[in-house]
Amino acid sequence: MLEVLVTTLIMSIIMGALFVVLSIGQRSWFSGDATIELRDQTVKALATMDREISATGTGRINLAIGESSPFLTFWLPDASGDGVVIDAGGSIEWTGPITYSVNASSQVIRSFLGTDTVLGNDITALLFTRTENRLMQVDVTAQKESAAGQQIQDVEQAVIKIRN
Repeated sequence: MLEVLVTTLIMSIIMGALFVVLSIGQRSWFSGDATIELRDQTVKALATMDREISATGTGRINLAIGESSPFLTFWLPDASGDGVVIDAGGSIEWTGPITYSVNASSQVIRSFLGTDTVLGNDITALLFTRTENRLMQVDVTAQKESAAGQQIQDVEQAVIKIRN
């Protein structure tokens, strides 16, 4: 009878340890999955912002050198979308204002001519800083709860060179 009790005790300890290891593995899996999803959202938003901000002119941004803001308004060349940047009078065609901001649903929004486009989800903070005449720093903070209930946060930064 004593041997059965000792065997049961040893098996219980092994099973408990196995449960703890599997539980830790599951939490790590869910945490890693949420981290990858957050990184995907921040990179997706930053890629669009990088492409458009780098195409604007230095005088076509709402921030002065040294200023920071949670939103950015700027204009792009080629307002007509025909691929021709210079109009018949020799002037550069500029679009209407484009604005990047974060809405109440934690989404990065690109607003242009009354149309809002979602660039990324789970974004809790967005900060634009004009560090130099031709440099814009963009800081993005994203946060999400994993399937295991952990709060996961990702912070990304991009420095974008403005064209002219």
